[in-house]
Amino acid sequence: MHLRESEIERYVAGQLSASRGSALAAHVAECATCLERLEKAGHTIHTRRGLVGLVRVLQPFSPMRMQARVVAKTDAVIRLQVPEPVEPGSLLQVQLKDAIVMAEARYCVQAMAQFLVGVLIRNVFPRPESNPS
Repeated sequence: MHLRESEIERYVAGQLSASRGSALAAHVAECATCLERLEKAGHTIHTRRGLVGLVRVLQPFSPMRMQARVVAKTDAVIRLQVPEPVEPGSLLQVQLKDAIVMAEARYCVQAMAQFLVGVLIRNVFPRPESNPS
């Protein structure tokens, strides 16, 4: 059974409860059709899929940084693959090549030896382009 359009819209807008968001995330992790619909729910951000970055958990504070891979994206949501679980509701800083993203973890599901974390984008700070010397 696929997700209703209203559920996808509420998820992208961050209007689902944590438990419903987790259930939706588990479904999307297994359903390519719903993942594609979720990705089309917003405009694509400039970050490429497969890009590797660093993630820091700011709240609750953790000094640890972990590598992350962008596996899906929309205008409002990024799905990251990370080596450690992230608690839903955590405030994250995602450092990418072209931007620093402040986001809230909406769900975290285990996918084999890794974890898939859906994050709701709160702010994007583009990095200045390097000037060749």
